[in-house]
Amino acid sequence: MRRFLSVLALMSVPLLAPVSAQADGGGIKFDQVPKGSAFYYKSIGDGITWVEYYGGVENGLHVMRKYFLQGGKVKPEPFQIAYFDPAGRLVRLDKLLFKSRHSWEPFACWSSNAAQCSHLHTVVETATGKVSARHKNSFEIKSKRNGRTVVRHPSGNRITTYYKLDDRNLILESKPAKPVLDKGYRLMKQGVPQQ
Repeated sequence: MRRFLSVLALMSVPLLAPVSAQADGGGIKFDQVPKGSAFYYKSIGDGITWVEYYGGVENGLHVMRKYFLQGGKVKPEPFQIAYFDPAGRLVRLDKLLFKSRHSWEPFACWSSNAAQCSHLHTVVETATGKVSARHKNSFEIKSKRNGRTVVRHPSGNRITTYYKLDDRNLILESKPAKPVLDKGYRLMKQGVPQQ
């Protein structure tokens, strides 16, 4: 169960990451991702698989829905729904299995190309509307052409994750610097909707 929960936490890291401050704003380039596109991922270590579908724009935000795969088939209900601002940066994540909504103000730092960034992370229990957590996190981000290194808590207990990216800033592979329960994940294949 502990491994399953760590994989769910890992899958909370969205598909995005910046390339460089000069090239773009750092979020997913959704103008290059057709609505209905599918991205199939597998966790490194325990092999849990899931698919993420781009659902287009809803209420001004880009939406990605995540579904578990079982026996190669997509489970009927999503386990997470991620919302991105017009610049492709993560602003909200609904964790449906845990009945919680995570939001970041102004956005989740790891989804931008800011060299140094802080965000306010709020967790609300969706059943009650009660705020269960609210804290500020700081990050250092080092971007390069096809990847980035994200350091959370740079002045304290440093947690470092490496991301390999494509030209749209979608994550191809995520690996923690010190894997314990969380060993990362990688993109296995992608599909574009038929025209």
